[in-house]
Amino acid sequence: RILLAEDNLGVCGYSTINLNELEWTRHIADLRVATATRTRGRGLGRLLAREAFNIALALDIEKLLARMTPDQEGARVLFQELGFQPEALLRDHVKDREGNYHDLLLKACSVRSFLAQRAAYGRI
Repeated sequence: RILLAEDNLGVCGYSTINLNELEWTRHIADLRVATATRTRGRGLGRLLAREAFNIALALDIEKLLARMTPDQEGARVLFQELGFQPEALLRDHVKDREGNYHDLLLKACSVRSFLAQRAAYGRI
């Protein structure tokens, strides 16, 4: 499942819900969010992530996972504010274009807890 955001220059962001078909983990999905550099700092990533939660709920997804490198401060802060908690740190798991290795941080959040918290504050 994918959500696209566009501006007058074209696609400026997206969020995806990537389902897991394995029987024992089909209640979990990966959430990916990316925004164009030109749109960062305007709340687009937060909006795309919130809308992805609504899709996850409709798909009966119970838990969302987000992956990022620890140096992606904007992503870390966004997902923390959305209720994601660290679950694992995989050492040297990511290799960038220059061949440098980076750690991979996995964060997770309960879909129902997120939506219940937002409803309690009148923010859905």
